[in-house]
Amino acid sequence: MMRESKPIIATGSARQSYSSRCLADIEPLPVNWLWPMRMALGKLNLIAGHPGRGKSTLSLHMAALVSTGGEWPDGTQCPQGNVAFITCEDDPADTLVPRLLAANADLSRCHLLDAVDDEKGGERPFNLKTDVAKIEELARDKGGLSLIIIDPISAYLNGIDSHNVAEVRSALVPLQQMAERLAAAVVIVSHFNKGTPDGSALSRVAGSGAFVAVCRSAWAVERDPEHPEGGRRILAPMKNNIGDDRTGFAFIVEQCKLGDGIEGSRARFELGTFQINADDLVRGQTGNVNRSSAKSEVTAFLIDFLTSGAQPQADIQKAAEYAGHSSRTLQRAKSALGIKSRKRADGCGGSCHRRKKRRRGCLVCKKAKGDKNAKMPRC
Repeated sequence: MMRESKPIIATGSARQSYSSRCLADIEPLPVNWLWPMRMALGKLNLIAGHPGRGKSTLSLHMAALVSTGGEWPDGTQCPQGNVAFITCEDDPADTLVPRLLAANADLSRCHLLDAVDDEKGGERPFNLKTDVAKIEELARDKGGLSLIIIDPISAYLNGIDSHNVAEVRSALVPLQQMAERLAAAVVIVSHFNKGTPDGSALSRVAGSGAFVAVCRSAWAVERDPEHPEGGRRILAPMKNNIGDDRTGFAFIVEQCKLGDGIEGSRARFELGTFQINADDLVRGQTGNVNRSSAKSEVTAFLIDFLTSGAQPQADIQKAAEYAGHSSRTLQRAKSALGIKSRKRADGCGGSCHRRKKRRRGCLVCKKAKGDKNAKMPRC
């Protein structure tokens, strides 16, 4: 005989150990767009490509449009709002501000998150694992944010294994939830790994696949294969879960003289869209990667990896191998950057560090000379 099952009855004293909602109680809402059918407000978006393709210049072009409420390359209108930058690769005075000026940005709406307070009363670099709430503080102080750019994402993953899916997801989910609360679009900038000739564009994004999975849209920036010697770039969708994933854009990076010897690069888009397959675009470039470009890629990888300070040599080698960089190319790039290895005091293996050159006007140097107004070291 079959045993008769007894219904489970929840008593009034039992406490639920889960959270649920009936979908009939959830009111459907339209997607709010920063760039209609391309990038949504309240979502994570990704831009990736090889070094020197114009990723940062492109993100600054987007920031300029948001700051002025300009028109996107496809003719759609951009809602005006404030922009926050979390970036460490470009100097604010000689690169970031000139590029924004070249793109006709409203600088009063553009804000750079330099550092966050540490537990000792000083300042330290932003860390994605612990400091997402600081972006919300900035948003409250500035009257809201429409666009948040993190460039490159790899520089802010201290304490996170970028190749571990679970760790990356646990770091990106709070960022996604913050974007929803602020109704802001977050754009994270990443690099491509070397990959294989038959690899998909999505597989070329450096680090764990969680970076692409959590983002609602992901874009590749690459040279136009039909004009390999020219300056024409292609912005192609690798994925778009809620918008157009078939059409892309073409642009060039041009220099703009601003006066007083100051120059800034800017992106100039061709009007309209065209059909483009990101996989074909990226595969078409794979065969063109020579020894020089491979060294350039691993150099960018090392700079990103060591931004937050010294790292164990074994971790660097493991991450480089995962990204498709050979040990020989890694060693050449280390020599070119002046990276030295040294044994740890506890005898637990070697660490690598990057020797940093002082820049003219560096705040560390000013602080050493007694300048009390110098708050945040940037060298």
